Amino acid sequence: MVLLPLRATVTNGLAAAPGDSTACPIIPALARGSAAVSNLDTPNEVQLADERWTNWFFRPSRATVETWLASFWKRHLVLTLLPCLAVWLWVAMPFPVSDPYKDSPLPDWPEWPEWPHRIKSNGTEGGDEEDLPIDVNFYFFLIWYFGAYLAVALFFITNLFSLYRLNWWPSRLGGKATYFLMWSTTLAIGLLAHHLDLFGLHARWRDKPDEGFDWERKTFWVVLSFAAMHLPAVACFSKLKRDKRHVYRHAQPVVQYTFFGSSLRRVPSSWVRFLWFMACLAIAAFSLIVGQELITTAYASLFLSTLPHTSLDAGTWVWSWVITVQLLSLISNYIIASKVRSRALLFVYKLFFQLVYHVFYRNLFARLRSPSQFATVQLLSSIVVVIIFPFQLTRLWHRILQFFVGYSQPWNEHAEAVAISFYTRGLAQNITMVGFLGWLSILHLGPNSQIYPFFKFAQTEDDPYTFALTFIASCGVWSLELISSFVARQIMSRGFNIDVSGIGLDEMREYPELVPACGWASVHVSMNILMFLIKLNFR
Repeated sequence: MVLLPLRATVTNGLAAAPGDSTACPIIPALARGSAAVSNLDTPNEVQLADERWTNWFFRPSRATVETWLASFWKRHLVLTLLPCLAVWLWVAMPFPVSDPYKDSPLPDWPEWPEWPHRIKSNGTEGGDEEDLPIDVNFYFFLIWYFGAYLAVALFFITNLFSLYRLNWWPSRLGGKATYFLMWSTTLAIGLLAHHLDLFGLHARWRDKPDEGFDWERKTFWVVLSFAAMHLPAVACFSKLKRDKRHVYRHAQPVVQYTFFGSSLRRVPSSWVRFLWFMACLAIAAFSLIVGQELITTAYASLFLSTLPHTSLDAGTWVWSWVITVQLLSLISNYIIASKVRSRALLFVYKLFFQLVYHVFYRNLFARLRSPSQFATVQLLSSIVVVIIFPFQLTRLWHRILQFFVGYSQPWNEHAEAVAISFYTRGLAQNITMVGFLGWLSILHLGPNSQIYPFFKFAQTEDDPYTFALTFIASCGVWSLELISSFVARQIMSRGFNIDVSGIGLDEMREYPELVPACGWASVHVSMNILMFLIKLNFR
């Protein structure tokens, strides 16, 4: 987490005009809570009736968000269950596949897990020959699987720009047309790359099948989606440059230009803030790519190839990823808090990096070999939750920060920053665990188990771990997480008078766009890791 001075005017856009609603003062932590809620517009039938349901996905009204957050069940439905349902629907849709031992050009549509029949073209059994991977229907992958993945990525980046109060699309085309153009163009590029075999993957696969080609193929699609995802940033950058938003618009006096030339020209602070925002987008993309490489490449090729491992080895592996994510999170949060100065973006980025860490952590459960490894990993996590977070609220820690790093933030705002970090951590824990238990069951028991061997759980003497043990152990870990989170919340509430849930929910009430932004972030991060775990082989 990052502990930074936040008492300043928050400007979410490139420039805040006098009276602009995008600039609003920070409310101290202890002044917010139940009192802050009373200042919000209460839901009324007129406002809710005038709002279109499509606005719920990008810019819901304050009345709508207040309705969502009013009860425990509604807010967990919106913040936790609905993002998971979207991912489950996406990954549960049966892939049309073709049996590599058959010459039929028509794909099979599996209704239940069924591995290809090892029958040669002459009708004899394949014997001891190496099993061929099934052939996935490319067009289904392109339109449904990759198309939905790309659409969510563009939705997520659009929500980030919405929180920044900046439209990235050209005004002449409009948002919907520009969005569809980017989405369809990206699919067309993928279609051409596949049929023209631009990278020679088809030819190399026929000559020498190897696991590396599957990794290269998935890397291409992920990189293509990230390139499309950042096209809005490029378009926005070009638009602002064309409008000369990177220079002051007022003319320089003749006398000043005569004596000083252009030496007095400065870059507007709004432009610098925009560049820092672009840097944060790049860091977020980098963190996702690093996570994919760790769980699919380094983990599969290094960690699993050197079995068996002790519980300490598993804990060391997990915490190496924790440190990496926390460093990237610190950098991003520092930039947003001190350079971009947007509370809403700071909230989303804290949640985003917690999601990136926890979704890797959850999928690691599918490869832990014993309950003792679960216990070791969870013990370290519980220590952080119960001890570290409450300690960060102490006056001692606050004075240490002031003395060693020149921390200028008052304790009230420091306490609020810690509370928001803890709230986003708990939200990410619940989202990723509910999502993991769902897609674990779907991909192990459903028809797409053929193309997700990561969740196959082929039990052997050397690898006795099973789906049932993974599911039960994961539920046990989740229970311990809920208990440790409850204990930490009680310590914060009784020892420091900090209502973690109240502060987190008030942040969403103050910035209604946070709710859909958090939802799209959850769906995007979950889809991203599943995209890299799929086994792709196109005929």
